[in-house]
Amino acid sequence: MIWDPWRNVLDPYVLVESRYQSAKTNERGHYAIDILGLEYGLWLGEWMGNTRQWLRFWDSEGKLLPTPDERFQQERLGVEQIQRQMEQERLRAARAEAEKRKAFDKLRELGIDPETLN
Repeated sequence: MIWDPWRNVLDPYVLVESRYQSAKTNERGHYAIDILGLEYGLWLGEWMGNTRQWLRFWDSEGKLLPTPDERFQQERLGVEQIQRQMEQERLRAARAEAEKRKAFDKLRELGIDPETLN
């Protein structure tokens, strides 16, 4: 494979019987590396603050494989989501505790000791 990132030219080859031949794209427009279960091709998008075509890899089902930065961002977003869920659960538990105290106070006003109730 020869890739010229300055001209966005990808010239892929495949080894066939000791000779290199031009590779053909699959149905997704990617070039398969069967032995690795990967595909490669040009992807238009932003990376490192630059929007252009980049050489990227996909799995054998056509799912774009994340760069290390993208993987980090995905994991960071996952952690943030878990933290939001934990905060929501903490608030829900605090509201439930406040409601319980309010109900106990009401029982005490009525002369009932809530600790003796089962």
